[in-house]
Amino acid sequence: LGAEKVDLESGKPLSVGQLARLLGDRTALHRALRRGLEHGDWFVDAFPKVLGMVAGVRNPAAHTQRITREAAGRVRSALMGVGCQGAFVELAKVRIK
Repeated sequence: LGAEKVDLESGKPLSVGQLARLLGDRTALHRALRRGLEHGDWFVDAFPKVLGMVAGVRNPAAHTQRITREAAGRVRSALMGVGCQGAFVELAKVRIK
């Protein structure tokens, strides 16, 4: 993940931001997921952006700041599909080929 090495076999959970970077970076894993998953294009192109949006609100709220109702509402709308196709609906389409 950038300069940081992560052992995916160790079982140590990744942060939301780390997962976003892992899926979004153009690596062999990225290419394998794109090819090996139904709806793989969305999973490696759009899902990392969704995760980044969640991390951008979650991290400050969990550690140092209060978030606004509007910021929480934007994330909720994107996840649930208020005014758009929700990320949860898209994620449910992802399957192993």
